[in-house]
Amino acid sequence: MTYYFDREAAALTNFAEYFLHHSQEEREPAEHARKLEMEEAAAAPSPGPGQRLKTMEYALHTQTSVSQSLLELHKLATDKNDVHMCDFFESHGLKE
Repeated sequence: MTYYFDREAAALTNFAEYFLHHSQEEREPAEHARKLEMEEAAAAPSPGPGQRLKTMEYALHTQTSVSQSLLELHKLATDKNDVHMCDFFESHGLKE
């Protein structure tokens, strides 16, 4: 939301600052929870080969799903003649 209100066309900087502040507030507890999870994971026994394979398969499936979603969004932007969104995807999302 911050970036939406911070753009020149919207020019609502107070809104942008408001959403930036609240996103930072939300990020702090999430970072704390992530650190706790990492500490617990460090104390857990190492996963076996079967679990490692499942993890890699899941990661591949997730990446494939994300890539497909980006391609679909790019197609939608192309169909709607949204050159800015197409440029964004081509510059940041669809290189890989």
